[in-house]
Amino acid sequence: MLLQLIRIPNIKMSSNYSHHWNEDMTQRTHEPMHAPETSIEHLATAEALIVSTLRLWVAPHARPHETHPNWKTGLHVAGVAPWGIHAFDTLLWIAVAAGQRELDVRCEHCPSLGRDEAWMLQMVNHVQFELQPEAFGILGGWMPDAATRAAMHHLTLFGHALNNAGMIVELPAGGARLLPAARAARPTRPRGRGERVTLH
Repeated sequence: MLLQLIRIPNIKMSSNYSHHWNEDMTQRTHEPMHAPETSIEHLATAEALIVSTLRLWVAPHARPHETHPNWKTGLHVAGVAPWGIHAFDTLLWIAVAAGQRELDVRCEHCPSLGRDEAWMLQMVNHVQFELQPEAFGILGGWMPDAATRAAMHHLTLFGHALNNAGMIVELPAGGARLLPAARAARPTRPRGRGERVTLH
């Protein structure tokens, strides 16, 4: 089941999807690394938390006359800082206000992964590992460049907040991963410019 989210002016959630990278991106792809329609049960804790939170955020907009769980609860329980939760909220409001196409976000009970839910996981992974150009390219498929630049700030804060809470988003084969030593030394605040993290 897909949710209908009416945005300002015309975005809604549906199964229709056509992803386009920003024209200045050299790397192009049309499929997220987490395959759409993957069973939610196969997601690790961090990935499942993000998908669940995204769906719960969307639900009141799609079905405003129903009662829904608080979308912030899972993030609070996971230890995500308030500034990270606020960043996630702001990111999605930018997507609602400036979005330029329909997004595939499923209802909270759907057993399979939506395509844009998979893209969200990939964007968070990219900002956690400081792959901002790649994240920008994906986000640029959701909204115009000016909005993307604003949204990137909040996406990056959200990724750092998850990182600080120990919620590292992994991708299937080819995704960047922290070495065990780097996991142990995970920063307790968003990394500043020039700070390094070990990747492989």
